[in-house]
Amino acid sequence: MKKGLFRQIVCSFLFATTSLSAFGQIDVDRVMRIGKGAIYYRDYVVAIGYFNQVINARPWLADPYFYRSVAKISLDDYQGALQDANKCLEYNEFIPGAYLVKGISEQNTKQYDEAERSYRKGLKFEPNNEGLGLNLTNLLLYRKKYAAADTTAMDLLRYFPQSVPAKMMRIQAKLGLQDTVQSLRQIDTLLMNHPDYSPAYLTLTDIYYHQGKLSKALENINRAIELSPLDIPPYIDRGIIRYQLNDFQGAMSDYNHVLSKDPNQKTALYNRALLNSFVGLYTKSLEDFDNLLKIDPDNYFAIYNRAMLRVRWGQFQGAIEDLNKVLKRYPDFVIAYVARSTAYKNLGRLREAERDYNKAVERDQAIHKVGYKVKSPASSMKDSRDERDDNIEKYNLLVMSTGNVDAEAQYESGIRGRIQDRKVAVTKRPLIVPSYFIHIDAGSAAVTYLDHQLDFINTKSVMMKPLIMSSSSTALDSVEINRLHEDIKRVSAMMSKPYMSFRRGVDYLLLQDFEQAAIDLDEAIKVHPNLSLAYTFRALAEAKQALVDRNARLEAKEAESKGKKLNLDNDPMHPLQKVNLSLRDPSQLDAKLRQSISDLDKAIHLDDKSILAYYTRGWMLSEVGDFHSAIEDYSKAIHLYPKFADAYYNRGLLKLSMGDIKSGIDDLSRAGELGIYEVYNIIKRLNN
Repeated sequence: MKKGLFRQIVCSFLFATTSLSAFGQIDVDRVMRIGKGAIYYRDYVVAIGYFNQVINARPWLADPYFYRSVAKISLDDYQGALQDANKCLEYNEFIPGAYLVKGISEQNTKQYDEAERSYRKGLKFEPNNEGLGLNLTNLLLYRKKYAAADTTAMDLLRYFPQSVPAKMMRIQAKLGLQDTVQSLRQIDTLLMNHPDYSPAYLTLTDIYYHQGKLSKALENINRAIELSPLDIPPYIDRGIIRYQLNDFQGAMSDYNHVLSKDPNQKTALYNRALLNSFVGLYTKSLEDFDNLLKIDPDNYFAIYNRAMLRVRWGQFQGAIEDLNKVLKRYPDFVIAYVARSTAYKNLGRLREAERDYNKAVERDQAIHKVGYKVKSPASSMKDSRDERDDNIEKYNLLVMSTGNVDAEAQYESGIRGRIQDRKVAVTKRPLIVPSYFIHIDAGSAAVTYLDHQLDFINTKSVMMKPLIMSSSSTALDSVEINRLHEDIKRVSAMMSKPYMSFRRGVDYLLLQDFEQAAIDLDEAIKVHPNLSLAYTFRALAEAKQALVDRNARLEAKEAESKGKKLNLDNDPMHPLQKVNLSLRDPSQLDAKLRQSISDLDKAIHLDDKSILAYYTRGWMLSEVGDFHSAIEDYSKAIHLYPKFADAYYNRGLLKLSMGDIKSGIDDLSRAGELGIYEVYNIIKRLNN
């Protein structure tokens, strides 16, 4: 899980109220729907602003606190999410999802007992809540409560017999209970049905590693890396296995690879520093320890190892400063007294040197009297330690990652949370909504495209700033959101001028208010009937709203499948309420999308050179199952713009689904060349 809490804006940020009526007069149901839609599209800061409005208007409602807590936890604001979850439960203690958010927030802030209580209380109200069950099991595994984890995983599998994460967690529980035979049997069964599930190979790696079967461990971790090449922990662990197989260069290449992706990866820095010290590359080793201690100043293992290097290089005063810190934390660490004695002696401080030497002798004798035998570090340099192991005697052992059992919990739900499985999901690239803002996507290279319709509107200088078209799906930040609201206020005062309804429609589209965006774009089309881009944007607004409505329907269906049929007449806050009731019928999604497709037909009739219109129509045609027509539209978009990576990607997936494997892989490969890295994981899995 990514670090860096989102502390400031989530607590203080309030939307300007220009888009809606003043607080107390807003359409609460509509604003709730817009907020949930923003969560669906991962625009969490936008969502928080809408829920803020509802809370200000009706602070006694539980739901806006719950959904705001979901948005906050998705931004890693665990403290804020916890406060909102508690507030939600204060008004309605029967919302299982709030206990899930509460537990995750507590777990990620190391309040493990409280988190366990929250998960268990939520499961009392909804025993078949998969998120609660998975996170509770994960927490129990992390805390080494293996019997309880096994029981919880079994309970989860009664409700979800095909749940791969639950099966994997039960395997880990069996391993913790030392039942290796049963664990191997269950892994074999799992891999028969899911041969590309990389966590299973990581567990096999762990089993064989601890059995001393290093070649088999290497074979399995290689397979895991092939399936999930973007995961960092497997490279760290493979580096250890390679080193223990005397493949020093292979080990170093793994750590170099990790640090090329994340220069601040602490475990890789530590292990690379140790490896360099083992082979006498002391300058490089010291450099890595220095860098590690800048980002992790309380890493006593690194402090001690740096002290040893400083002694070797004659930096005795620096070594003493390091050893002072280590001995304050570990006052019985005998060899640290010996090392500090050596440093003092080299500085001519003989009295202090003698004092430390005597302390070392005294401590060593005291330790042996109580029957504790200090390990000989030199005899176990090819062992490893778990990254949670704080035994300073293991200062010279490479560090294994904790693998699949993580202290941090993740949120996943029907309203679009994070995906717990590390594999890249094989789904098409999203709809592209042109924006004023460009972001660098942390997960993939942002690809910027050209469309002459955007050039046309930009040359008129009627927009807030020039529109751009990028594949980046990074959410808006608070500054950008405020700029859009300020623009809405400014434009609302001059709607009689040309293109102002179009401009305000774009602002609302970016703020995820699809209904208001469609209204403004309707007006733009009346005023400018030949503006192709207005039809394209109206199609985008209507399609995105239809997808949000579908998600709400699926959420309701999921609740009903758990025996909790929703009484919508008595639940005015439910997202299906006051939405076109026909959307409760799945077939209506196609109707809505086909209505959007007709807008795109008009856009293309007005301008058959718009790559955005072709791409968007191809996307929607594939959504309604017309794959052949979708491929034709993607092909036209590519013909107009041969570097259209998203179109290659989506066309490749469609070809694969229709059995055209070679051509599909060719398209995916081209998309990869143009900046969409996910394709390489997919191609590798196809080849396997």
